[in-house]
Amino acid sequence: MSTKTDCLQLIRLVREAGKDPESAYLVRTRLRRALIGSTEFAHLTKGHDGANTVVHLCDTIRETTLRLCQPSEAFDARWQRDWEGHVQRLTELEEAVGALVEL
Repeated sequence: MSTKTDCLQLIRLVREAGKDPESAYLVRTRLRRALIGSTEFAHLTKGHDGANTVVHLCDTIRETTLRLCQPSEAFDARWQRDWEGHVQRLTELEEAVGALVEL
């Protein structure tokens, strides 16, 4: 079971790993855990207005990350360009998860 604290910590770990373009695999595995945890947490708080926002953000991040985290593209200019957009979406996810109320 995911808690708000767990989700926020996982999101922070993704952001930290993303500072190094060579760590695409680490970003991918941490991101997967963060998205699964955040989605599970949102489902636990399904009565809260922000739960749908969290699920939508997780889906959006999951879709856009498939291309970004390809192991062969970690050094690519695409990483530098696209990572900033991911950081912004991770911040939005962090804020949305933070706004949910644990039941």
